[in-house]
Amino acid sequence: MNKFITLVFILLIQGCVQKSDTELSQLIVGTWSYNYDSGSYGFIEYTDNGDKCEMNFSFGESGNLSINLYWNKWQVEDSIIKSKVHASTVSVMEKGYVIHDKVIEINSNVLTVDMIVPEGNFKTEYHQKSKYSESGKVCSIVKMHLKRALR
Repeated sequence: MNKFITLVFILLIQGCVQKSDTELSQLIVGTWSYNYDSGSYGFIEYTDNGDKCEMNFSFGESGNLSINLYWNKWQVEDSIIKSKVHASTVSVMEKGYVIHDKVIEINSNVLTVDMIVPEGNFKTEYHQKSKYSESGKVCSIVKMHLKRALR
């Protein structure tokens, strides 16, 4: 009985051990979808070469569709996804704009983060892994449109 309790205790402790930045980076790579309470929906793709691309769709008060595109460079440091805007369709997020998301939970299906930079009253973000997305598709669409806009 003591061996069983010891084994259960060891397994619980291992489950609480924080993942390394390398492990987090490997789990983050892929396409994630989200749906915010504000009526905003989207996809974020993290690539293993450091691109983070996002397509955000939202409906204004009048019901008009707004589409925003973001192309960032990302890396994980101290369990924080640190990204810097490379290009964006949003005027306040110019090239060089910095975003830091603290990883709260991550596994093969769920990514939960809290935005800590810039400072503000942001809600926790819940992302679901998109298992059927074609790898590289979100980034290819975002880059194509942003490169046209930058000309």
